[in-house]
Amino acid sequence: MRGEIAFEPALRERVALLPILLDLFERASRSQSSARTRKVLATLTREIAEDRARLRVMADALGAGEARLAQLALSVGETVSRVKLNGRFVRRSPLSDVLELEALLSAVRGKRAGWEGMRVLATDDARIDVAELDDLIVRADSQLERLVAAHAEAAATLR
Repeated sequence: MRGEIAFEPALRERVALLPILLDLFERASRSQSSARTRKVLATLTREIAEDRARLRVMADALGAGEARLAQLALSVGETVSRVKLNGRFVRRSPLSDVLELEALLSAVRGKRAGWEGMRVLATDDARIDVAELDDLIVRADSQLERLVAAHAEAAATLR
């Protein structure tokens, strides 16, 4: 019973976070210098959108509402974070690709940790499909592998 109480707020928060993550991936898939990285990020963007849809189905099945205030706060914070502090207002800094990929890596690591936390809570709540969360964790691992490779490629261009 305790898992039921804890799971729904955790689910609402994840639903609020995924649109922000999706926006980050969409922007990065257009702005990266490497065509190969843009292609990888376009694929990951589609996967993040699918993750969001899967999570939304889970939330709807449980009757978990949306955390609108959290989503608004996250959206404002993400927008403010785009302010450029590198003195290059018109064009990207040579480090931009690397830093952008590092932000995406952190975001996907956070998403994976969220799936893991929800997975722990799900073991106490028969309404939750644990296999669905296991699949999301495996998928996040795959996303991380591709981001690590893209990051290494971007970092190598700075030599």
